[in-house]
Amino acid sequence: MKRIWELGRVVMLVMAVLAAAILVAACGGGGSSSSPESTAPAESSAESESAESESSESGSGAEAKVEKILGEAYAPAKWEGPTEKDPAAKGKHVALIMTLAAAEGEQLLQQGAETATKALGWKSTYIDGKGTPQGYEAGINQAITEGVDGVVLGAVTPSLVPNGMKALKAAGIPVVVQSNVEKPREGLWLGNIGYNPRKEAEYLAAFMAKESGGEAKIALVEDKEFGIVAERAKQFRPLLEELCPSCEIINETEMQVTELETKLGPKMGGVLQANPEVNYVYAPYDAAVPPIVAAIKQAGLQNSVKIVSYGGFKQSTEYLRKKEIQNADVANATQWQAWEAYDVLNRTFNEQKVPSNAWATDPIKLLTWENAPPAGTYFEGDEAEFEQHYKELWGVK
Repeated sequence: MKRIWELGRVVMLVMAVLAAAILVAACGGGGSSSSPESTAPAESSAESESAESESSESGSGAEAKVEKILGEAYAPAKWEGPTEKDPAAKGKHVALIMTLAAAEGEQLLQQGAETATKALGWKSTYIDGKGTPQGYEAGINQAITEGVDGVVLGAVTPSLVPNGMKALKAAGIPVVVQSNVEKPREGLWLGNIGYNPRKEAEYLAAFMAKESGGEAKIALVEDKEFGIVAERAKQFRPLLEELCPSCEIINETEMQVTELETKLGPKMGGVLQANPEVNYVYAPYDAAVPPIVAAIKQAGLQNSVKIVSYGGFKQSTEYLRKKEIQNADVANATQWQAWEAYDVLNRTFNEQKVPSNAWATDPIKLLTWENAPPAGTYFEGDEAEFEQHYKELWGVK
């Protein structure tokens, strides 16, 4: 009986609404004197259609931009460096001071420096900064004592070694910095070579937008110790929002490089347990990937959570080849960066103006399961024949 009574009330209400609508129409509904109530639904519908249209256009625009970015991210490397001749200066001695000689990226930088040194006919000294500002300062002092003509800082942030930078300037030794986002000041260094944090972050944001179908729920891991790493994360957030409005950063976790061996894995296990909706982990760099892979496996999430990262180094490219949890990695042509640095120094020795495109000739590549380099190799942009281009500029064989 109660249900019949409720049904009767609904019918009566509907009839009352219809009667009111008829009354409004009889009093001139549809003309300029229509009541706010009669026009509100029509305006709401129009606004809704307009919003849906704008949303559709916005989505379409984002999708088109994603495709354009990915087309660039997967494209073969090409030479876009300087064309001004740069004859090899005679008998120069350069010091490459590395953050940590055991680091894979620094080893690649040294390999590139060795081949560039041979091509130029120079001498190079390779100094291990041992991962501390004190070690970097000691390396700078060694370079000054040896009377080098130029210095390349490999991933050493100049502000960490203020005394050393001033000492180099006082000695008249030009400096080029690799993997750095600080802008040159007080004439302490010439400029920065390699890396484009915005573009690197853009490649990952575009990949996640497309690969997830707009459904990426991300645990973002950040290491603020390194300027380049922090800048990538800073750029990634608004780029993700622009390219994938429906994607979401669920959790943000900070780490330090000292946590890699023992602390990062358990920390990420806790993050995954507390955020079961997460289906992507954004790693700050490749060295952080193995402990995160272990945490994902331990949680039994290897079929539902994927990793994206930066570096293009050996272990990560191996994960890509095996389709093992990591499915994207932004790779830099690290050996190319060494040639880039030596070219800038050579132009400085020759008292040439360094053209703007001499600072960022090295390409960036988005690596996935489909285009990971063969085992034991790295992406270095060899298809662009960068060594031959530099040799022609330097007038050497």
